[in-house]
Amino acid sequence: MEIASGIIRLNDSGSIDTTFNSIKLDSTSREPYVFDLKIQLDGKVLAGGHFTYKNSSGNTVYNLIRVDSNGALDSSFDIGPGTGQVNSILIQPDQKILVAGGFHQWVNSNSQRNVSYSSDGTLDTSFSVNGVGINYGSQIYKIKTQTDGSIIAIGIFSSFNQIPSPGIVKILNNGVHDTTYNIGTGFNNHPEDLSIQNDDKTLVLGAFLVTKIMGL
Repeated sequence: MEIASGIIRLNDSGSIDTTFNSIKLDSTSREPYVFDLKIQLDGKVLAGGHFTYKNSSGNTVYNLIRVDSNGALDSSFDIGPGTGQVNSILIQPDQKILVAGGFHQWVNSNSQRNVSYSSDGTLDTSFSVNGVGINYGSQIYKIKTQTDGSIIAIGIFSSFNQIPSPGIVKILNNGVHDTTYNIGTGFNNHPEDLSIQNDDKTLVLGAFLVTKIMGL
């Protein structure tokens, strides 16, 4: 018997935690996928991916939801209908929520593939890429922050705001492209994941064989 789809919580023994209201996600075109989860300071859980969900009002929400610590849908988090696939979620120190993925344009926002929300799900209008973002048809896979709040994003793309940025880009915490971050001709194939060290150096992994950083 199917009791959950996309999100469950397990006990330390590996058994299903029945106190967590495991919700059932749906998808109109394929099996639902949750690609990223983040836990807020208050214990609430953000889930992003490729799925649909019917909220308590009977409206369909796409690809980004928040549940309480017991797994119940948090109806106070209202982003409207949402839109395309969410690959990565980032909770910033001020508890604003940055979302990145494969969407062309998030509903009620001019941002392409990355958008910021306040903790209640309202659009953070102070965050704007001030342009087209990454090139059309591309995706951001992962986003991480540096100590100053700047954002490093990696994925399948070749430019940001029409400036060459092969597979990796640095964005200031207001969404503006940091053009001083220059990796030259970059990766020969797309990176898949990254981690930021305490000294703000970036470790990158992926399908590339070699890189050409700053023309080297």
